[in-house]
Amino acid sequence: PDTLISINHMGVLLDVQGKLDEAEPYYREALEGRRRVLGDDHPSTLTSINNMGNLLNALGKYEDAASVHRRALDLRERHLGSHHPEVALSLTNLGNVLLSQGRLHEALQFHQRALSIHDMAVQRAVLAQHNIVNGWRRHGGGRIDNISIWKIRRSLSGQKRLRNNKPKTCKRNRKASDLIEIFHLLPFLLE
Repeated sequence: PDTLISINHMGVLLDVQGKLDEAEPYYREALEGRRRVLGDDHPSTLTSINNMGNLLNALGKYEDAASVHRRALDLRERHLGSHHPEVALSLTNLGNVLLSQGRLHEALQFHQRALSIHDMAVQRAVLAQHNIVNGWRRHGGGRIDNISIWKIRRSLSGQKRLRNNKPKTCKRNRKASDLIEIFHLLPFLLE
């Protein structure tokens, strides 16, 4: 597996440098080796499938890219469940291939589904943070400081914003909020 990691990294390096034709054999070798050694459903194999699909999309081999990403999506859904963040990655990648082909309505469906999975993940993270701090408050012998109380309040306000689907006001969330608003408007813009 270490050799396969190095082979994959070489493909990534060439890919990032824009040397797509040179990257392809490395991606293929890493994918074939990972399938043989680790099996199709291993996370490293799924990463190689993802890399291959993205490379094929960049090379303009859209049908091949779509096929590879559909395979990754199928494997991830089967092994991780339909609401896992890795499934969202496959949905996004498949949507990107469809965008490259000019199939905007289909791409939008995949991107909206990916976005809803990310929204659920954020909600779960906020709830987990709240539950951890609450646990310390209840069972930590009173060892909770003002910063933790502030974090509880912040997480609760974050939950309310997510639940009410209101735009975020935090600077680092503005771009994400803008993206979410665009995705909500796209169906109307594409009519």
